[in-house]
Amino acid sequence: MLSTKRSLALVGVAILPLLAGCQSTEETQATQQDFKNLNYLDLRSPEIKSSDYWVIDKTKSLKQTLPYPEKLAKREENGCATLNIGINSDGNVTGYATVHSYPGPFVAKAAAASFNLTKWVPGEKNPEARPAILTMTIVLKAPHVEDSTAFIENCEQPLENERSQSGKSAV
Repeated sequence: MLSTKRSLALVGVAILPLLAGCQSTEETQATQQDFKNLNYLDLRSPEIKSSDYWVIDKTKSLKQTLPYPEKLAKREENGCATLNIGINSDGNVTGYATVHSYPGPFVAKAAAASFNLTKWVPGEKNPEARPAILTMTIVLKAPHVEDSTAFIENCEQPLENERSQSGKSAV
């Protein structure tokens, strides 16, 4: 989870399930007012530790090898995506909105497919399992691919800036 801004780094090609195209995930462009109307907790602020409210249930989430997106492999690039995701009271992802996707939207779609296959459980500050919207980041790095200047500018520097501003490290 993008700890303060909750980051989830996927280094190499395994950790979270990422089966792009296996399950559909609608991109939901929702405003803050939409989530208030749905009674969603808004956990997108860097001051809020979203893992106090929702955490990944590692016992129920699919555990599969993360296929490196074919477009990244063909281009010999690393990539990242930051999404706002909605989690309902059952711990399922209800939709997402792309905040940032590098080097293209296909990385966000792959990240959304991963989150869609992830089961969430309420954290200690959310015993009533209130639905929430939170920000998640996935960084995809292949061991044999060197980081380009564009990757560092688009993926690594923003995460480092968020970590230093919040004083928290990535999970």
